[in-house]
Amino acid sequence: MDILVVGAGTVGSVVGGYLSASGCNVILADGWDKNVDVLNREGLKLSGTRGEHHFWVKAVHLGDVPKLKEEFKVIIISVKTYDTQKTLDLIRPLIKTDTVVISTQNGINEEFIAKEIGSSHVIGAVTELSGYMLGPGMVVETRKDGGFVLGELDGSASERVQDLGTVMAACGKIKISENIMGILWSKLIWNSMLNPLTAISGLGTGSILQHDKFRKLAIEIGKEGFCVSKKHNIKLEPLVLMGIDIRRLDPEQPLENIKEENSLKLLPEPLDKMPSMAQDIKNARKTEIDFINGVIFEYGKKLQVATPINEKVINTLHLVEKNQDLQSPVFLNEILFRFKI
Repeated sequence: MDILVVGAGTVGSVVGGYLSASGCNVILADGWDKNVDVLNREGLKLSGTRGEHHFWVKAVHLGDVPKLKEEFKVIIISVKTYDTQKTLDLIRPLIKTDTVVISTQNGINEEFIAKEIGSSHVIGAVTELSGYMLGPGMVVETRKDGGFVLGELDGSASERVQDLGTVMAACGKIKISENIMGILWSKLIWNSMLNPLTAISGLGTGSILQHDKFRKLAIEIGKEGFCVSKKHNIKLEPLVLMGIDIRRLDPEQPLENIKEENSLKLLPEPLDKMPSMAQDIKNARKTEIDFINGVIFEYGKKLQVATPINEKVINTLHLVEKNQDLQSPVFLNEILFRFKI
């Protein structure tokens, strides 16, 4: 099977490596020229929670994507969310009648992608992989039992989802859902709770979760996201692999809020683990805050649901983006004080 992976960062490389090893004809496309050169010359070196692997892969520069001649059955978009439109413009000539496109990105991109290329080409995917790049052609995985949740956007059961699951099983555990949008929204809210707090403060996820006040701040951010999703008629789902149940963030269920906060405190997250948003600040890159907390804020405005804490978090992180020397837990304390948390 011919598969194109656009974006050879952490997730794209992991997916491309395991799929190549399974016998698929995988082409990795990336905008980092040195990464492409190393992948072709030295292969992909993967280490971390699933051991040491050396995958020989094919890689091309992004500009060469429209020239590819393969009949791709699956195209995987694994770029930063703000590059989605550019990526769709690149792959549009390659999409055939039976081509399936999935997103392994942060945020909720499926509806936008479906509008651009047609919903018949899109299958929803929730990515349960994590790690970081050591350098070009070198990736470290940080989750041992990761994988994907796959599902049709309309919730229907389909043979093609089952077929895609069989292929993607080379990357890890696969689950099929008839409510993929509910899981995507649960993951969006979860990411909104912790990713920006690590990026703003410079603290790892474990440090945030073990700090009583910062953990409460994460809960309050999540409550706003819950309210927006409820008004948007989204049926949230638990993130089973992560041990998180966003449904317990209903502000009208304070006892459930406490249960979820207690479960977060017990999550075995390394104190210094840095999610992608924090890694972006470290590497002086633009973050995806506008496509995570920003989605909650924008839907909140549209649905007339107040999200003042998310708005403050967005503005604070934009400030840190402009000058990463400002990164400090002091900002989190200021948010706590302002909203009397």
